[in-house]
Amino acid sequence: MKTLNWGVWTVASVAVGFSGVSIASEALVRPIVLVGDPAPSIPGVRFAAVSDPRINSSGHVVFWARLTGAGVTLLDDVAIWTNRNGAFSPVIRKQQIIPDRTGNITGIPTASFNDSDLITLAASFADGTPTTTSLIALTEEPQNAFTILLKELQNNTFTAPALVPLADTGETVLWNTASRSNSITFSRDHTRDITSATLAPEAGSADIPADATFRQISPPTFGGAAVAFRAAIGNSATTAVWKYGVFSDRSGQAAIVALAGRQVPGGPAGQFYREFSSTPTINAPGDVAFWARLEGAGAPAGEDIAILVSAADSPNIRQIAKVGQPAPGTTLAAFAAFNRRVALSDSGRVVFGASLFGGGASAGNNSGLWLSDADVPLKLLAREGAAAPGAAGAYFAAFFDPRVGADDQIAFLATLTGPGVSAASATALFATDLSGVVRMIIREGDSIAVNESGPPRIVRQIVFDHEDGHGGSSQMSNGVIVFKLGFTDNSSGIFSATIPCFGDFNRDGAVDGTDLTEYYNAWLMGDSSADANVDGGVDGADLEAFFGRWSAGVC
Repeated sequence: MKTLNWGVWTVASVAVGFSGVSIASEALVRPIVLVGDPAPSIPGVRFAAVSDPRINSSGHVVFWARLTGAGVTLLDDVAIWTNRNGAFSPVIRKQQIIPDRTGNITGIPTASFNDSDLITLAASFADGTPTTTSLIALTEEPQNAFTILLKELQNNTFTAPALVPLADTGETVLWNTASRSNSITFSRDHTRDITSATLAPEAGSADIPADATFRQISPPTFGGAAVAFRAAIGNSATTAVWKYGVFSDRSGQAAIVALAGRQVPGGPAGQFYREFSSTPTINAPGDVAFWARLEGAGAPAGEDIAILVSAADSPNIRQIAKVGQPAPGTTLAAFAAFNRRVALSDSGRVVFGASLFGGGASAGNNSGLWLSDADVPLKLLAREGAAAPGAAGAYFAAFFDPRVGADDQIAFLATLTGPGVSAASATALFATDLSGVVRMIIREGDSIAVNESGPPRIVRQIVFDHEDGHGGSSQMSNGVIVFKLGFTDNSSGIFSATIPCFGDFNRDGAVDGTDLTEYYNAWLMGDSSADANVDGGVDGADLEAFFGRWSAGVC
């Protein structure tokens, strides 16, 4: 068996059963668990459904599963599984009793996982006479010792998908949808709670009433130990006088990152914030990236939307891109609009989707993905109408919102068009390799071997991108991506994928003369896999880029 190491993490260590390697397009794809596999440590029981994989920095995986088989009933058919101690085993299951509590778990929607290998989850819980159903927040401290952090009656519901563990601090936050104003509740440090009774930051300043409080709080995202969110502030029920803004508690308490009507720090005098998306993103250092509509100086109609970053250590705002600005990687095209969700890594890498106008932009090539690194010019990552790597002549047609991991790897789903593309092969998962080159991970219609004895299975559906407060990065770690695949035979499973070093063109684990020969043959044929500089064409510049990496023995 060929095992690929990416950094210190070995992908082959995650498989429940079959550990063979399937090479799909540009990546090494391996099964972690399949529907129908025996459930380890529970004799006579198999997995009936699997979903929601997460991976942490140690390469350990956690996933949700429904069980079937000997002794399984509707009362105990769901469990959370992980391989943090070697083999996969269940860590919590329906019908389980929580120590020092009367009652048991009646439902488990999903779980979150931190880098200390601890699990936090929301669950429904039944106790009392008559039975009262509540939604609870559970966390481990230490492993396998679950305690209830929060408990709320179901008619005052905390939404389970918004359960967020704050990295290794053990803190957990829930977003409550019980009222129009919503609230953010911390499970350990309630002094950090943000509700409709929380006094607004800078209350009593020139543009904020002294008795203004938070209103319409959007679901938060979290970084290493802080949250970011959009909300309104005001002192009455009259929405017309509310001021919307982006807020964060990165300084230790809720503070304004950006507020409608205020001057944009570092922008032209007289340039003000007007509107914000509901999904700002925060990273571990406390930087916040967000979509904003501006007004005033330097922001005329049609050129008033920008992607901005507020650094934790600077009062100024860094403009990443703005409508009307020339779009890098194009011929005189300019940005026309931006997707409202922005991806942000711990190093400050920003990735976003945008549409274009002018400069030859048309209905077939007027969208794409761009990335920006600190102190590095904005760069085109992928463009509609460009050849999709590994897609046998097909072209990018549309992009889902990109994700970026803590190690700066980027992953995204895209739809395809062109030769050979049908409804059954139109979506694919792509990611960058260690060199930043976009590679195909898996495509609908791909045939992959998932076990040693059965026939290959045909991919019908790719499930990637979970909303969990991590901005999707919980499905990526150290070059490894985890996702769910559904197949045309109605089976499914959870898989991991890695992309070999680009210099290792033939994917045999070594950078040697064979790679040079095979790359040169692909280059002569004009194959898109030879587009080493990712500019959409195969020419002499690609040969130079590949040889530079190959001769250095790097990607």
